[in-house]
Amino acid sequence: MTLQTIRLPRPSNGFPAYRCRGARTMVLLQEMNLREFVGTWKLAKVVGVTLPPAESTDRCSLDGLVGHVFARARDCLLWTCDQLELPHPEIDEPPPPPISETTAQDYLDDLCKEWQQPLHDITEERFRTAHGPNPWRGASSIQMLLEHAVVHCQRHRLDLSEILVAACH
Repeated sequence: MTLQTIRLPRPSNGFPAYRCRGARTMVLLQEMNLREFVGTWKLAKVVGVTLPPAESTDRCSLDGLVGHVFARARDCLLWTCDQLELPHPEIDEPPPPPISETTAQDYLDDLCKEWQQPLHDITEERFRTAHGPNPWRGASSIQMLLEHAVVHCQRHRLDLSEILVAACH
């Protein structure tokens, strides 16, 4: 794997303007973290990392883990659109295992593209006050759930990075 095969996040100055800066920041952070996670996942695949046993079957293999991260990012966006009564973006379910690097990259690019549009015109007030029940943790505001989505991806990237470092020593 070379630097040319990993698509790095673009600088925020090329990211479109939004009515709500907080929504823009969450979308930008989600994309950056998803791209960093997939870069780490690609390295782990090249090294041949084996994940430790996990309670959930979607987190006990590298392909299951990337599918899990993709699915939660997709689900959070769809929930957000439901709460804001926005049309759902046209985003497919994550690909099933086995997942090649090319398939993961293509899905990631589509996922990030679909994350950009729905929140483009949300106002600051709606971003901070809209809320509803979610299937993961009771009632949440839009802002809280988007923050959760960002941290969820970061958590799995950090876990995978530590496993990767240990595998290389």
